[in-house]
Amino acid sequence: MIRKIFYWFKENQTISVFILLIIIGIIGYCSSIPGTSLGLSINYMDVVYHFAIFSAFTFFLLLTISEKETDSKEILFVIGILLITAILDEIHQIIIPLRDANIKDVLTDFLGGIFAVLLFIGLNKKQK
Repeated sequence: MIRKIFYWFKENQTISVFILLIIIGIIGYCSSIPGTSLGLSINYMDVVYHFAIFSAFTFFLLLTISEKETDSKEILFVIGILLITAILDEIHQIIIPLRDANIKDVLTDFLGGIFAVLLFIGLNKKQK
């Protein structure tokens, strides 16, 4: 069932691009919300958000750029885009009131993206 949905998104790249653009918009919007305090507390919902949104970003980015057979160059390109996006997201937050850049968020974003890459590779393998 999951594999059917995966291939449907691969075949309907216009929808995958649309979803990717929505995800990019969500990242930009959430990154622009001013903070509420100067505390450095670690909120588990923040970790869940970063992991989930960057997983979705990476997964749909792979769906939109991959050919029939995804090669290692495409995977490395997407991982590079993932890392650049995560870093730029944190740099952007420096100018937002009561927000700051956090290496923990970059790491969580990256781990979410790597999870998506592994999921994509697993779903993209041909069934025997």
